[in-house]
Amino acid sequence: MTITIWPSRLAGSVHAPASKSVMQRLVAGALLSRGTSTLHNLSEADDCTAALMMAAQLGAEIELGENHVSISGIDGKPKIREGVMTPMESGLGARLFAPIAGLASPPIQMVAEGSLRGRPMHEIIEAFHDLGGKLEGTDGTFPL
Repeated sequence: MTITIWPSRLAGSVHAPASKSVMQRLVAGALLSRGTSTLHNLSEADDCTAALMMAAQLGAEIELGENHVSISGIDGKPKIREGVMTPMESGLGARLFAPIAGLASPPIQMVAEGSLRGRPMHEIIEAFHDLGGKLEGTDGTFPL
């Protein structure tokens, strides 16, 4: 088979799909900030939904738009709405939001779902202890 390619110019635009890991980090940063952050080109992954849910559980005001989300931050001071939060099955979400929850008073329980239940959280637990905090888990896993 012979293929012939003729010189030509291409025009247009391409939108790269959103990264779920970047979005989760941006949600955590927006949660901790002062003021309102607006994120565009959102990922629709379940892990990102979990990040938005945990941000709301820690006191952020979340406003969902058609192509964006606005997050009013807590200025580093979590305001607990519930005594329990869940990262669903998001390992990154659990590791990002557990330390943020550690800034809050009173204590919060983090309960995982599905495959996240058995994942090790020893490193986060040890980091809390090294910094003078208290984080407990069942054999180094969830619930925390």
